[in-house]
Amino acid sequence: MLNAIKTSLICALVFVFVTACTPNQTAMIENAKKAVVIIASEKVTERGDMGGLGTGFFVKENYIFTARHVISDAKNIKIALEKSDEVFDAEVVYEDAFSDVAVLRVKNWEEFKSKNDIEYLPIVQHDDLRPYINVYSIGHPWGLFFSVSKGIVSSPIRKKDSSPMWYIQTDARVFEGNSGGPLITEYGKVIGINDMMVAKLGGSYGLAIPMSVALKVVNDLEKYKEVRWATLGISLNKNVIQELDPEGAAKKAGLQVGDVIDELFTKDDAIIIDTAEQLISKMTTLDYSEKIRLGVKRDGNKIRFDITPSYKVITKEQDK
Repeated sequence: MLNAIKTSLICALVFVFVTACTPNQTAMIENAKKAVVIIASEKVTERGDMGGLGTGFFVKENYIFTARHVISDAKNIKIALEKSDEVFDAEVVYEDAFSDVAVLRVKNWEEFKSKNDIEYLPIVQHDDLRPYINVYSIGHPWGLFFSVSKGIVSSPIRKKDSSPMWYIQTDARVFEGNSGGPLITEYGKVIGINDMMVAKLGGSYGLAIPMSVALKVVNDLEKYKEVRWATLGISLNKNVIQELDPEGAAKKAGLQVGDVIDELFTKDDAIIIDTAEQLISKMTTLDYSEKIRLGVKRDGNKIRFDITPSYKVITKEQDK
């Protein structure tokens, strides 16, 4: 009898602990959906006018993030929340073809706000990204409005090529209609903008634009009227310098071929560097005018270099 009571008590304590530490997924998703909008657009194409469907989400008052391809070449943009019977006109505030980031605002914001229960998604920053965490994708795949799919972050930093852009790889579904929607954690924080699906025979995976990149794009457009990607003028194999641009910032600062970059210091962070992807992903979130310090190993010695990066502007979508 005593053992039975002990067992019941232990089970009860375990249940309380798990319940207290595990977020209420249903409530979290229902709350997050109040930040998610349907985006319907009328587009002009070579074949004539056509309709487009995508997703967006609020992060602050009258500030809707989405993927730029959802609203590119659109004549009219309409948005609606899940539990609203009305649609409202929206307009583009910022857009960048290369990163595929766009920001919209509601034209009649006061009326929209008075008729809708709106939430704003908190943002997860770059250094809080982790592999294998649970994530949820909210959107409208193939017209299934406000559908939710669950997955994990397969890789927090996935690069397709040598360009500055990088992505969050997930197995949460990113089908047509999900584009522009939020990829959120189990705590309701948005980590990325759903951007594309890569499909091959037997399976697929999704790629999301990290919010740290999206914020950098918007901040640059506000400040410079263009996106300025910080560059050091180096080519890396893992974290070893293979080539240096003779006119690049790294060469001018004194770095050499063969140097092993193992530290990056910014005004906010100190990061251990093991791979080229780590360095590039962090550099793409910085304002190019921000001075950085690189720690390198050279011939068994540790040296640190202060560098002001240069920048490049990439405007064409096909360069992505």
